[in-house]
Amino acid sequence: MSQWYESPIKTAKSMLAISKIIKVSWPMREKRNAWM
Repeated sequence: MSQWYESPIKTAKSMLAISKIIKVSWPMREKRNAWM
């Protein structure tokens, strides 16, 4: 938990990156389900 307090900017950036990945991967997953 110390890292969280040490670099909140880093965690915020990683959260944004994760949200971007989810936004990109979610529709692809839905398409795969539609095909199957």
